[in-house]
Amino acid sequence: MKQWIVLGIILGCLSCFDDKGNYDYIPMNEIEVSGIPEDTWIEMRTYVDTLRFSPIITNSLYKDGEEPFTYEWKLMGLNSQAADTTGEPIDYTISRTKDLNYPLTEKSGDYCGFFWVRDTITGIAKKQDFYVRLKTSVSEGWMILCDENGEARLDMVSHISETEDEISRNIWADNDFTIGRPIRLCFSYLLQGSSRLVRTENGTWNMETETLAVGPDTDMSLMFGLPMSVVDMANHTICIPRTTRVELMVMDNGVLYKRNPIDYGDVFGDPINYAAETYEEFVCSPYMGCPYGSSSLEASVILYDETNQCFRELVDSYSAWNYPQELQLSSGTVSFDIHTGMELLFMETAGDIYTYAICGDNVNRQIIYGFEHGQGGFTYPRVYTELKRNERDPILKFAFSPINNYLFYLTNKNEVYQFDMDDPQTPAKLVLTFPGEQVSVLKFNRLIGYTAYQPWQLERENMLVVGSYKDGVGDGESGIMRLYEVPRLMGDLVLRKEFTSLGKIVDIVYREAGK
Repeated sequence: MKQWIVLGIILGCLSCFDDKGNYDYIPMNEIEVSGIPEDTWIEMRTYVDTLRFSPIITNSLYKDGEEPFTYEWKLMGLNSQAADTTGEPIDYTISRTKDLNYPLTEKSGDYCGFFWVRDTITGIAKKQDFYVRLKTSVSEGWMILCDENGEARLDMVSHISETEDEISRNIWADNDFTIGRPIRLCFSYLLQGSSRLVRTENGTWNMETETLAVGPDTDMSLMFGLPMSVVDMANHTICIPRTTRVELMVMDNGVLYKRNPIDYGDVFGDPINYAAETYEEFVCSPYMGCPYGSSSLEASVILYDETNQCFRELVDSYSAWNYPQELQLSSGTVSFDIHTGMELLFMETAGDIYTYAICGDNVNRQIIYGFEHGQGGFTYPRVYTELKRNERDPILKFAFSPINNYLFYLTNKNEVYQFDMDDPQTPAKLVLTFPGEQVSVLKFNRLIGYTAYQPWQLERENMLVVGSYKDGVGDGESGIMRLYEVPRLMGDLVLRKEFTSLGKIVDIVYREAGK
């Protein structure tokens, strides 16, 4: 038996040498594609722009005009489904020609594109990726809430490019649904679906994604488990406390609600403005501090208990019965008591990991508290200093720079002052005046850290936003929005952009690209 096995092996080997058969070997084709940008976002406007590519294709087998190639272009949203509800695969093909000339009609958002070249003889294929960010005239930009004869009006300024801007005035002009006197705007980013909230005297509405329209079906009262005729929102945010995302809303009366924004069936349930230690109800300040960051940071949401005048934190969004506990501080560069005994005047998160708060007492003193959000849910005290001033005019608004360690504030004389928290012994200096105008907005725009922005777009974080309107002009097109660059070393502010003939400005919020 062994002899037969050995003989078979020998015959097999000999057959390899003796085989003089006539075979056709097809050489491999090396295909290369160029002319399609693959390392940058292509920003375009849907219903306006046309996606055009004329790729250059080289190969190692065929002459020009003899290529047995087929072509296929696909375009799909980054969160698109591969199959429909029946399980059938969804075809995202937009063209089967070599050159692409495709008028865009998709919804605004981020898309991934694919270009396939296939050799029908060898079966070799080459794929080239590209990325498209689609916008509409209202899908990204400064949402400007205005008051026009006691009714809410919405204007918008969009940055088409580094040098080109577009102004959309009175977006709701053709909307038959009226919502009353405007009060404030809130934009809270979430990849699965952001919130674009407008608060008026009659309630709160979430503006429609594509058009920013409002109507009965966008009333936020529909998002509450308990019947609520009017949602008098004082503030709103979507953030990540320790474990997962949570959506928080504070009402004018200091009642705090939360829900899971990713679960589309979830609603705002029972109020949670109860002390975790005693289960006693407290009035929650409308100001909240929490970095957008990522879940790896595990930062707490910092809140303020107006009843007991102390800082609290929300540490776990999973438990429906979780209530804010007193803020636990780790050792830091400074020390202070979370029980301030003062009124909270303002609080916001500036930059990626810092939250600043300002408290005031009854002798016109303002104390600045600074917190650093650390890994593992730790919170460190970083700033504790008095706001040093030479003037004593009432302060109407505050704004913390997300880039530099600066505080800006607006007085009742329409004057803006700048204070360097790294040099607390030097009094705040006057940096802007607005004679003949009423300043209604003073703020910075904190961007989402994980969004792919170009360098000129990232510069927006270092822009102080000032909204005002002219005295004695009425409710017409008297609004002015200005963007000031804030240099380091307390340098003079530089006016970068000015937009006029807007409505009577009440509030300004930047809407980031996405849902």
